[in-house]
Amino acid sequence: MKKALFVGAMAALLFTSQAQAIGRNSDKNLRIATATKIGGILSDDVTLSDVKRKMLSVKWTATTPSGTYRCEADDMVEHVNCIKVAATVADNK
Repeated sequence: MKKALFVGAMAALLFTSQAQAIGRNSDKNLRIATATKIGGILSDDVTLSDVKRKMLSVKWTATTPSGTYRCEADDMVEHVNCIKVAATVADNK
């Protein structure tokens, strides 16, 4: 009985932690984090692709009016890093 309660409690804890992480690294929050990190753009101007969510991290590609960025963050999207990988058409003129 105690073992079943322990296993149930651990499963609930894991599910709750994962649910909170998924909420924090939702597409909406990734767009906000990208816009904040890059600066000078709105989150509505960010298009996400290639989003890879793992237990402790998330990685994504962000296309913005200022270029394309490869971004990564911890699972709670508190520490964000974005590197520009392609310029915009306007930058190439």
